[in-house]
Amino acid sequence: MGMFVVKNGTWVHAIKDGKEWYDQNFVKKTTDKTLVFDKADLRIDPTGIGKRACGPNDVTVGSNYAKAGWYGFGYKGWTILVPRHMVQYG
Repeated sequence: MGMFVVKNGTWVHAIKDGKEWYDQNFVKKTTDKTLVFDKADLRIDPTGIGKRACGPNDVTVGSNYAKAGWYGFGYKGWTILVPRHMVQYG
């Protein structure tokens, strides 16, 4: 299967592709529909399921989100950040 599901009404952080990862560039909102992603959409993976886990010495912003338990998915020119406990995998 390998699909990641983020249900309608889930709080997410989103940042437009190409923007610097500074707090003022993030949009915090709820999803207005259920989103389904596959492994090709995966940008940040805290579990390693999608083989994009970050190494223990990686200090990039994305790896810090992964270490804190966040998934990141590419979606229509944005990176959508979702807490791990809000993502269903199956």
